[in-house]
Amino acid sequence: MNGASVTILLVEDDREFLTLLASMLEDEGYTVITAESGEDALNVAHERQFDLVITDVKLGGIDGLDTLAHLKQGHSELQSLVITGYATEADSVRAISLGVGDYLKKPFTLPDFLRAVNRLVEDIHQERGQERFQASVSKLVLWTLETLADQASSSALAERARQAERIASQRGLGVASSFNVRVAVLIEGLGIDLVRKQVPFLLDVVSEEGIWLVQRLSSGECSETLEEKIATCALQDGAFQSEFGEEVRLGEADETVPPPSNSLNLLALARALEVSGDVENASKVLERMGEKALAGLQSVLLQARLRCTRGRFEDAESLLHQAAGSTLDLSGGSRVRLEGGLLFKEMGKKELAQEWLETAASGFEQLNSSVDMVRAKLALLATAEDRDSFHPELLEQLLSPGNLEAFLGSARWLYPYLLSLSEGPQVGRALQRLTRDLPHTVCSVLSEELPEPHVIRALQLVGQVGIDGYEDLLQEFMLQSTSTVRKLAQNLLVSTAPTQFAPVLRLYSLGTMASWVGDRKVPDKEWAGRKPAYVLTYLAQCAGQLVSQEFLIELFWPDSNRGAKNLNQAIFVLRNLLRAPDWPEEMDYVFRNGKQIGLSPDQPIWFDAGVIRGLLQEGNRLLSERQESKAADLFQQAMELDRGSYLEGNYDEWALTFRESLALELTQSLTHLAEIRLTQGRPEDALSVSQHILEREPLDERAHKALFQSYLDMEQPLEVVRCFERLERKMANELSLDPAMDLVKFFHLAKMKL
Repeated sequence: MNGASVTILLVEDDREFLTLLASMLEDEGYTVITAESGEDALNVAHERQFDLVITDVKLGGIDGLDTLAHLKQGHSELQSLVITGYATEADSVRAISLGVGDYLKKPFTLPDFLRAVNRLVEDIHQERGQERFQASVSKLVLWTLETLADQASSSALAERARQAERIASQRGLGVASSFNVRVAVLIEGLGIDLVRKQVPFLLDVVSEEGIWLVQRLSSGECSETLEEKIATCALQDGAFQSEFGEEVRLGEADETVPPPSNSLNLLALARALEVSGDVENASKVLERMGEKALAGLQSVLLQARLRCTRGRFEDAESLLHQAAGSTLDLSGGSRVRLEGGLLFKEMGKKELAQEWLETAASGFEQLNSSVDMVRAKLALLATAEDRDSFHPELLEQLLSPGNLEAFLGSARWLYPYLLSLSEGPQVGRALQRLTRDLPHTVCSVLSEELPEPHVIRALQLVGQVGIDGYEDLLQEFMLQSTSTVRKLAQNLLVSTAPTQFAPVLRLYSLGTMASWVGDRKVPDKEWAGRKPAYVLTYLAQCAGQLVSQEFLIELFWPDSNRGAKNLNQAIFVLRNLLRAPDWPEEMDYVFRNGKQIGLSPDQPIWFDAGVIRGLLQEGNRLLSERQESKAADLFQQAMELDRGSYLEGNYDEWALTFRESLALELTQSLTHLAEIRLTQGRPEDALSVSQHILEREPLDERAHKALFQSYLDMEQPLEVVRCFERLERKMANELSLDPAMDLVKFFHLAKMKL
């Protein structure tokens, strides 16, 4: 919430806690006056005016409620938030008589604190009769967005946005919050990329709260607040009627809101929902995606996994056969066979799983797709329970840092297979990393019926990496297992040995932003604002280099006189979110070296954008040495990791610069990949790559050339004509330009072939 013009008096006798809360409020834009006692607060009141008092009940000397009573004398409209570790009946009566605005009991989370403050500040604005935005700016924002909606033939979107604002107001939200709901629905419905291209200035005048709401809608992590719930319903057909009933008066029943244009971001959202266990909403997101693009193929596979998770095996099998029967390129067909084979293995259809995995391994071998080929071969061995044909070299590439996603994503079937193999360097390293990084998955595997030697081997690994995340499983083993397993579990539970290894920290910045410590996702609501998450991402972006404290302060808090305290607080939040309480300091992911800060080179850290950049750089080096096939393999891996724009919604210069640089590198490298696929006589693969590029850069000329050539090689000239005409309209509307002459030549060549 924008805290401009709001001054807060914060009274707290715990100096460290006072500093923490003051920093949080200043980050929100509020002016904060601090006092460490009731007496100090009363002295301040003689010299300064303020709009809101936040006080702890338990203070040395005059307690918080007595202090508040004095402050409200002659200022009955003064808003207040009372903090207490306990609440007696007498305190409750006094608080009611004083008209306390809100009551917050310890312990509370920082987001809870900020929400309570923001609610009271909203009341302050309403009581003053002030609007958060100037009327002229509000009208300009609405007029511009609704004009864009009309141009996009989305009049229903504008009507739903108006309905959303009206419902927000009827439900008791303030004028500013209701307006933000309307604006957020329009921006999300149109697509933030379109708005940014058409009217770059507009996002600068939309409130921070409005932009934050758009980000929440785009991420799919909504419905926590009334604003998010209303806006989400406005963007879903039929949701208004079912959720708000008679409050809604929509236009024509068959009018629909167009989905966001970027299917990469939608796919990233669906994956995030699947991992978090929200299968139902992940399925809903996938329903909004098409089935022809690469993302569409991946969405079909994800939908099959979701149905398998729900126990709907027949539906999952039907989807897989449908996907396999479609006209797919070799890459897409091999991927369907690999993922489908793994799902058939999970369903208990061993013969079908082996058949599909054999086809996948053969396809990836033809494609020279080394990582996928390794996964397919290992999955085939695991399905056949074939230990004699295993070669340690198969694991070597899967264990490289760039393949971490593929490695961890294989854990569910790979871990039990590795337990059955003889000890060796690669097997031991793989087992230790999976045990360290994925305790939830390993617990799930060990909860099934495994041979006792395998369970014992796994528990010995738990003893090596630490029991964090394994406590419940060990308790179960003490109650149900054989004497050997029972004794081993007991010894692990009573052991006081500290955790030896930190799990891998995975940072996702493309599409949906997320951080994972092992298999534990850091909840978004625990970040205490966006700054700590952005600081973490920036440090990852610096690729292991240390950054001076002064530079970070200037970058993130340039106009604040509390920059050093803000930075210290951000580092404090990061350390507490990313580490377990019993970890020694040397296991922290974020560390200081004098007046410099960085990510620890001694801890396992995986950063999606950094991995992609490394793959692209190595691929271009190989390309310069005329090793096109090897370069194409790396470019393909980078494309599969690309899930959308870097830090979507962050318009700070450092984020914009990195976003544009990475997008340019991706576009250029993937264009090389499409051209290589064409020279290899694989137009279907080139088509998938060019479609992926155009998801990011809809007007890219070289990507369109590869797209058109792919369709011509596939003897589909009509698709060239259709795509060219769409491009022509888009360029005329957005740039007032015509397509390049090379593209016009493709158009005429295609028309001649019709």
